[in-house]
Amino acid sequence: MAYSTQAMVQIAIGGEAKLIEATDQDGRTGAVNLVVLAQAISEADAIINSYLRKQWDVPLGPVPEVIANLSAAWAARNLRRNLYNGLKQPQDADDEEVDREWLTGVAKGEISLDVSVSPKPAADRIDAAHPRATTMKISAARLRFYG
Repeated sequence: MAYSTQAMVQIAIGGEAKLIEATDQDGRTGAVNLVVLAQAISEADAIINSYLRKQWDVPLGPVPEVIANLSAAWAARNLRRNLYNGLKQPQDADDEEVDREWLTGVAKGEISLDVSVSPKPAADRIDAAHPRATTMKISAARLRFYG
């Protein structure tokens, strides 16, 4: 389930003409290439989920409006990057940095999504690298008092 829609990405990128330009890579159809658009949205959602996964089961359902808008903006940046042969535009780089900081705050629990998405259940902590004994042993040497 994608967080954003074609209409949302169209608004984020600046209109239908820019969306067609960014998705119609060979310029032959003169229409939105839905495969390219879906890939851009999928990339955006994967990045968002990589942050949200720490706090919630992903994909989120229902999708908070702020996450849907973030997905559309990120997808638009992905399309512009593809349009400019992989080069990020300066404004897009700045916006991405701000979005990553915001997502980090959400992942740490410092920023709330203000919606009722189901939180991720607490994971059992397992230290597989170093198993612990169930009883505690104290050596006699450590019980000596100096004084």
